[in-house]
Amino acid sequence: MADIFAIQSEVAQQVASALKAAISPEVKKRIEAPPTENLEAFELYLKGNSFFDFTVDGIYRAMEYYNQAIALDENLADAYVGLGRCNWYLAHFGGVPPRAFLDSLQKCFGNSHHVGFKQCRSLWGIGGGIA
Repeated sequence: MADIFAIQSEVAQQVASALKAAISPEVKKRIEAPPTENLEAFELYLKGNSFFDFTVDGIYRAMEYYNQAIALDENLADAYVGLGRCNWYLAHFGGVPPRAFLDSLQKCFGNSHHVGFKQCRSLWGIGGGIA
């Protein structure tokens, strides 16, 4: 599993090359940067994704895994986005007040030194239906 991030980086670069896309040094650095150094946290994040099945029970289960991932690595930006996505669906379809989503969004932006701009921007985008 330790090589998974290297493989992801290599595939991304090969796709860009096949599309004849120019990759700036900044973008290349982001492609090569692993989302976390903690493989257990990344595994928990992936488990969260696997339980996110658009059912209330599945979403709550996904949230448990995202929270566990964050507990192991507070820099794992995708886990914050996963939580925001869960809260968005619960606010829209699960009877949870929109405040839960907004709190998640605030946490994402409040942890902007942990969470990448791209992830926060994505989370902000799905929040447009509530804000």
